Amino acid sequence: MILRLGYLYAGVFIAALLIGCLLPYDQIPYLKKDEDMFFLSIFSNNLQVGLAILGIGAFTGGIMSAGILFYNGYIIGKLIQFLIAHHEVPQLFTGLMPHAFVEILGLILFSIVSAFPFIYLYRFMKGKAIDVRKLTRTVIQLIFAAVVLLLIASLLEEYVSHVHLS
Repeated sequence: MILRLGYLYAGVFIAALLIGCLLPYDQIPYLKKDEDMFFLSIFSNNLQVGLAILGIGAFTGGIMSAGILFYNGYIIGKLIQFLIAHHEVPQLFTGLMPHAFVEILGLILFSIVSAFPFIYLYRFMKGKAIDVRKLTRTVIQLIFAAVVLLLIASLLEEYVSHVHLS
């Protein structure tokens, strides 16, 4: 189940990324890196997004989690389009790639956990037994892994990624 949910959420993100890249070019003016941000600010921002995915998604059966991932994918698609249109493709490898995969993976883990309440409520209503101890352990492990991934992504974004948008 976890793997299927992961594929579903990754698919939503990738679809949005492609839509952002392939729709007619439209510059997004707020795509600017804040040079004053350091890794704790970046981590805090990413963690807020992750917790929003977790909280909002838990009340919507994971649907709003998919919406947040879609929005993030679309914005990254527009960033890729911007870099290509301005002949800045190397920045995909120096600015985006070092941290993006790790960050998105962390957000996908939060999304997976956000779908659990509805999935397990459905299973309970169908009369299936739920191992609460195993479920709790799985939720804690996934959230811990997501937080660690977001921390690593923040460190990469601060110390490895180099984006210079004009």
